[in-house]
Amino acid sequence: QEVEIVCQESGLDKSSVKSLVKLSEKLRGIKDQNLGDGVSTRSLIATAKLIKDGIFPRQAFKLAAINCLTDEDDVRQTLNDLVDISL
Repeated sequence: QEVEIVCQESGLDKSSVKSLVKLSEKLRGIKDQNLGDGVSTRSLIATAKLIKDGIFPRQAFKLAAINCLTDEDDVRQTLNDLVDISL
């Protein structure tokens, strides 16, 4: 259902959105880094809109999703590395 919501709200294609949702689910599974609830649907929509506007997926995800999760530089770098591997 999250894929459908992000597609509808952003206008991004379903295949691209599935990749974003899959990555967000991985990040939601990381519980020991004080990341709260993980990447929100709202952050995914913002990410998808950036991609639709021409921003590269990795950069868009980092800007709209990762930066909202933590202020800790080492944790952010680890999450950015995961984005680089996944997208």
